[in-house]
Amino acid sequence: MCYALIILGPAAGFAGAGLAMHPLAIPLLYLGSVAYGLSLPLMQETINKRVGSERRATIISAASLAGRIGYVIAGPAIGWIAENAGLRPALGTMSLVLLLGAAITLPMMWHRLGEKEN
Repeated sequence: MCYALIILGPAAGFAGAGLAMHPLAIPLLYLGSVAYGLSLPLMQETINKRVGSERRATIISAASLAGRIGYVIAGPAIGWIAENAGLRPALGTMSLVLLLGAAITLPMMWHRLGEKEN
């Protein structure tokens, strides 16, 4: 459950800020950033527990690279949306992208966690 909240937290922050478009929505973006920041140590811990030392550095590097590739693709696209359609649609799109990622990764993660417990 903790993993789900950390994955969904940034999406909720972008969605709330996009819907509210009010200065009071800024804390929602901060909460999303906190959730993202909390996810990094959990990811490192999960990799350290599940991957042998002979492949650990490669897996951590690949995970980091995947995140950076996502930023390279999403950053200009979200910027284009913000410039052409406005900030609200850009924040909403970012939220949808994160929710789509969560919809793909959470079931796989829960399945893998269930396998480890058995």
